[in-house]
Amino acid sequence: MVNGVGVDIVQKCRFDKYKKDDAFIKRYLGNIPNGLSFSDVWAIKEAVAKALGTGFSSFSPKDIEVIDSESVILHNGAREQGERIRAEEIEIDLIPYSDYSIAIAIIRG
Repeated sequence: MVNGVGVDIVQKCRFDKYKKDDAFIKRYLGNIPNGLSFSDVWAIKEAVAKALGTGFSSFSPKDIEVIDSESVILHNGAREQGERIRAEEIEIDLIPYSDYSIAIAIIRG
């Protein structure tokens, strides 16, 4: 059963200014996995937050840890929201496109 769907599209150039901003990276993105851009990680986090049904209103972007282009680990408030909606699996699809990072998250329970 599908418990939530989230989609996010990010223009890659919007994140160029954050590449040297350690405070932003630490606060919002955390580790950037090899092969992923800043905008890829943000798009995945946003898509998962939307699929959880709350966006970032009840937890921090840091509560979604991006492992790679297909997997995340939920922590703290994101994990609690996942438990509330009975999330058992999070499927992520990162769609490569020249100027944009596009992520789709489907939560199944």
